[in-house]
Parts: sequence; structure tokens; C-alpha cells
Amino acid sequence: MENELEKGIVKEETQQRLKQIVGRMVNDDKIGGVILSCTELPLAFNGLQLPVETLDAMEIHIQKLVKMIECK
Repeated sequence: MENELEKGIVKEETQQRLKQIVGRMVNDDKIGGVILSCTELPLAFNGLQLPVETLDAMEIHIQKLVKMIECK
């Protein structure tokens, strides 16, 4: 995964590895979701079917900013 995301490249093997990691965390750590707090992570998780919800931190911030602007 080194340098591929920052170049806009998402390899299938990277996505499959991320899916395995999330699956292990669901089983072993009982996580209820994944926070995508890096701007490139939504690219890597795009289209993946996961057993838990993913939360895109950038998208959440954008939605909040839009609501704040609309209220003015």
C-alpha cells in the first residue's frame, strides 16, 4: 500500500487486505465501525462490503460545514 493511495491508485490486493483486517477486528475486538480519518482511506475502502459501518471523517466535517453555512 506504500505510496499507492497518495497517487490515487487502489490495488485490489490492498482492498482485500483491508477487508481482512476489518474482519479480524470485528471478530477479535468486537468493533462496531471503522473511522476513515485519513483523506486517502475512503479511496481504499470505496466499494468494499464490510460487516460494519465506515465513517468518513472528511465527509462528516463537510456535511457539518454545509449545515452551518445553510443556517446563516
